[in-house]
Amino acid sequence: MFFFGWLCDKMPVKFVYITGLFLMVLGVLVLINIEAGSPVWMVWLYAILFGFGAGSWMPTMSMLTSTTFGLASYGASSVC
Repeated sequence: MFFFGWLCDKMPVKFVYITGLFLMVLGVLVLINIEAGSPVWMVWLYAILFGFGAGSWMPTMSMLTSTTFGLASYGASSVC
């Protein structure tokens, strides 16, 4: 989370969000290819890729919300 929060300050938030999604997709692709006889490092690779991707979700979503809708409506509810 700290890395992606820092990265959101340095790059456009949309690109950081796409990077996080790409890491999760790579992790899932590794998971799909794991079989009973696969080496343990594949499980670790999946966990690291998917973990970094999932860790990107919180900082990028809050920054995407504030940049897209503005700070005035950041905490507003759309339910009437």
